Amino acid sequence: MASCLELAIALRQRYNLVVCNVVPVNADTGDQILRKIAVAGAQVMESYLGEVEPKIIALSSGQTIKAVIGELNTFERPQHRLISLVGTIARDGASNPNDAALQAAEKIGSKCFLLPAPLLADSSEERKQWCRHRLYKVIEELSNQADVAFVGIGDMRFGCPMHRDGFITKEEVSELVKAGAVGDNLGWTFGQMGELVRRTRSYFHPRKGDKHTVTASRKKVGHRVCRWRTQGSGGTRRAARAMDQWTRYG
Repeated sequence: MASCLELAIALRQRYNLVVCNVVPVNADTGDQILRKIAVAGAQVMESYLGEVEPKIIALSSGQTIKAVIGELNTFERPQHRLISLVGTIARDGASNPNDAALQAAEKIGSKCFLLPAPLLADSSEERKQWCRHRLYKVIEELSNQADVAFVGIGDMRFGCPMHRDGFITKEEVSELVKAGAVGDNLGWTFGQMGELVRRTRSYFHPRKGDKHTVTASRKKVGHRVCRWRTQGSGGTRRAARAMDQWTRYG
């Protein structure tokens, strides 16, 4: 625990974070690690959800964020608005199995706003068409007003969640890995140093601003650390560099 605290302090100072929690993993299984992160993450999330003042809270999808939602206590906060930062539809029309916004809204009895689009568009032109949709613009405006965003960091490999759940093909995984991709944030892939590997066809992308962003990772995406952190852009030390580099794509 002492080493976790020391690492959390070092990371907080290095990246000017508001909060950084490092979860000890030892010889734990993947499910045990996920549970530890989920419990720690739920404490952070409840500090925002529990506020009486109305908040706009943005959420990505993913196993880690969904596990955090599962650890939340049930309480009534109908004054909050929860929005999804990722499309909820796969290429075959199936729903995103790891979408978290609706689940979180049910936990606290609040209104939920879902992005009416696929996680990834099939082409740049299709992406433009979705972005012109009236409902997309509603979600985009809400996301710009969000008080906090909770975002999971995924890894990039064969069998990763984006591949397993049918959002990208094995050919696309191979292409991204060869290009140097090691992880993704809201569908945007990044490399070892946090650089954008390819301008993907996702809709929203990480932004740098004055709002809190809470991120989590349980994978070895460039660094063997599992942690929750706020006011940052990625769940790993290398992904933390991505926010400054990605701002120019806004």
